[in-house]
Amino acid sequence: MVLNWLVLNPDKSLRECADHFSYSQGWVSQLVHSDLFQHALREKQLAISVRVADSIPAKLRRAGDMAVEKLTDHIERTEDPAFILDATDKILHRLGYAPQSARNPVGSPTGGPTQNNFFISAGELSAARELMQTVAEAVPALSLEGEAVRVADQE
Repeated sequence: MVLNWLVLNPDKSLRECADHFSYSQGWVSQLVHSDLFQHALREKQLAISVRVADSIPAKLRRAGDMAVEKLTDHIERTEDPAFILDATDKILHRLGYAPQSARNPVGSPTGGPTQNNFFISAGELSAARELMQTVAEAVPALSLEGEAVRVADQE
């Protein structure tokens, strides 16, 4: 219950947690700073962050799909040349057909490489390794000897 309370109230102090459960601050502090509790807290926070990290891109894709559908419908129905020109100009710019300028250089929008950080648990890593092993065993490996034999047969 303390673990759940801390996850639900990240802005509250250990004193407030102790008061909520009618324990001493020293006892709650000792509990919270134990290795076992810290491990459980990290796992719970990781599980929550994975759900959040997975749901936000999915929601953004759905919103993007809906916006594109509505824009497409509106472009098909309208006869307003100013709207059609504005929509076409923006769409072509997003597709990379914008004129080159100092404000719109060719290449990466940031001008450099992009770094992506992914956080996974030991269990997820183990499951991924098992899946890779299963796929590797199911798909026959390419044999260099077989290639050499085929090349020799063709000569």
